[in-house]
Amino acid sequence: MGKELQLKGLLGSGNAMVVRLPASFNLAREITPATSLKLATAFGHMSGRKSIRNSIHQSRGSIKLLTGLSFCQTEPALLTEWLELSRSGRAQARLFTRRDITFHPKVI
Repeated sequence: MGKELQLKGLLGSGNAMVVRLPASFNLAREITPATSLKLATAFGHMSGRKSIRNSIHQSRGSIKLLTGLSFCQTEPALLTEWLELSRSGRAQARLFTRRDITFHPKVI
């Protein structure tokens, strides 16, 4: 097998990227001082959550989180963490549950 393409993305190296993302951009560093964070993602994975967990806990801004259940990709452990954040008042966490629509955003 060939070598997998590794690109610098929002959460480090991987096979997905943001076009024209400045090399100096660091998502975790931008979250902490932000007055507002809105994140909508098709699938919620602990690997991505771990990359921004500390920044979200340190942030004093409003936080809104949204993920979906399409293709059974969102991890239950992530939903548990989001529920705890929501119950503590640190964030508003929502789950897109409609079955007739494939929910597939990637928005920060």
